[in-house]
Amino acid sequence: MKKKVKRFLSWRFYEIVLFFLVFLVISFFYFSDLEKKQMHSDEHSWIYRGIIGFDLYFMKRDFKNPLWQEYFGYDQPKLGEFIYGAFNWGMYGKDTNNVLQKTDFTQGLKENDLRKFWSKGLWWIDYEGENQLSKIPEKWKDAYMIKVKNRYVGVLFGLGVFVWVFLIGRLISGYWVGLISMILLAQNSLVFKEFRFAMVDSILLFFIFGTIYWFMILRSKKFQDKRKRILIVLLCGLFSGSAASVKLNGFMVLILIGLWQVLNYIYALFRGTTERLIKEMKLLGEVMVISVINLLMFYILNPYIWKNPIDKFFSMIIRRVNILKIFRYIFPEESYSSFWESIRAIFGEIVWAGGEYNFFNNRSLQLIDVILFILGLNYLIYFSFKKKDLVVKMFLFFFLGILVIMGNYLTINWERYFLPIMPFIAIIEGIGLVKTFNFVKKIKFIKN
Repeated sequence: MKKKVKRFLSWRFYEIVLFFLVFLVISFFYFSDLEKKQMHSDEHSWIYRGIIGFDLYFMKRDFKNPLWQEYFGYDQPKLGEFIYGAFNWGMYGKDTNNVLQKTDFTQGLKENDLRKFWSKGLWWIDYEGENQLSKIPEKWKDAYMIKVKNRYVGVLFGLGVFVWVFLIGRLISGYWVGLISMILLAQNSLVFKEFRFAMVDSILLFFIFGTIYWFMILRSKKFQDKRKRILIVLLCGLFSGSAASVKLNGFMVLILIGLWQVLNYIYALFRGTTERLIKEMKLLGEVMVISVINLLMFYILNPYIWKNPIDKFFSMIIRRVNILKIFRYIFPEESYSSFWESIRAIFGEIVWAGGEYNFFNNRSLQLIDVILFILGLNYLIYFSFKKKDLVVKMFLFFFLGILVIMGNYLTINWERYFLPIMPFIAIIEGIGLVKTFNFVKKIKFIKN
């Protein structure tokens, strides 16, 4: 009996309790005052299209509807919209069509009236302000509260991102790195703002970092059992396919997984042993299975590409690229002209002292982000090359890979576009903080 009690009150038990306490505190703040938060101009679009798409795809199964071949069908992959549609159908049931009318704020206004409606001073959205509910005319409050409820979806997936960050941090460098990284990310002002909108950014990151975690597990030595490996391959395929089916830039995680495995195979082919080569060939086969699941998911969830998958898929990409070019033309003062300008902006806003999205966003603490990032990155590089830690190598590969991809597609300074890199930086700074604390602790111990 004493042994059981001792085991129950072990350090592992306290770690679990502490994690859940921290997670509950984060959840409380993220779910609080959603109705007071300022509105984002795209929120109603995701909800509105989600309800229509879910109705056509799952309820009516109307795949011949001309909407699938119009802007509605090709502007974005459909999974993010379907998630919002499922939430609304689950919440409102048969009344969802009435909800649909409320989510469209135009509600039959003519073009001239619509222009006035959106003009500055007449539109009730105050993009910079808080306590939004108090500024909305009575006739729009029901519609606004529908959007507030849909923000629960963004928050739930955002909380899922924090869990992945904890698990990846723990996998790389232990429990405390995971916990501190999760806290750093959760308290970041940009993350706190963007994860509380009824948008798909948190959904996309949830699937991207879920894919990264499961692929790290797949490549680690712990899981050699065939059944477990099959399950993890399926999870990698489903998560990466879901990421791609939320937004086209979700494909970047599949591209990086493929590139990682091809590079490892080439290395084994020329410099590795026969045993290593066989292992890499098996892993390459698993990555091919992941790719097939990914592409199948994307195909199944997007009726726009069913008739001519390859041409339609590339037309979706070309359209998104053209939209980004249009944004650069419309907002030249917020645009980046080159890859290096985008990279400078990422580090300048998130890591460098005084950056708008620093994790330690306080004037007296401005240099802490830079110091912790350098310390954490040095630690990771040391373990990658000196200790040949495979998990650390994979983390650095994904970090640099997504950084390079972002440098190429980040053409405009819109804050939510920084989100994909932020969990990596939170983990790197978390490592820097924990390792610095451990170093100071050792010095004190030696002196005593």
